Amino acid sequence: MTLTRKVLAASALALFVASPISSVFAESSTSMGDSGASASAPAQGAPVNLDDATLQKAAKAYVKVKQIVHQEKQANSSAQPDQASAQSEKIAVVKNEGLDPQQYNQVIQIVQNDPQLQQKFANYVNQNGGEPD
Repeated sequence: MTLTRKVLAASALALFVASPISSVFAESSTSMGDSGASASAPAQGAPVNLDDATLQKAAKAYVKVKQIVHQEKQANSSAQPDQASAQSEKIAVVKNEGLDPQQYNQVIQIVQNDPQLQQKFANYVNQNGGEPD
């Protein structure tokens, strides 16, 4: 299934891109108490409830984050990119979908490790206008 592989690769890219989001968010939020939460055992925050609604929110945010990354790459080739602005946009996109950056990262990690969720996630990404890589 090449679509599943592409989604996994895209998810890995999203995780790579989103990783700084969680560290920036962690620095601004002292209530979380965990600088490197994992998908299986978040420290003080509630574990991600990976129901369909959460998966849909993450997929919608993923599509928008991917668009920001694409724009950032285009700006990188033509001029000096404003990485701080792009980072702020990514955080805002994730928060606007009702997730905090750590939850978003956790969902992406969980999806990466579950082939059934990868397919479901890919469907939600496609429903939100995302394209396979």
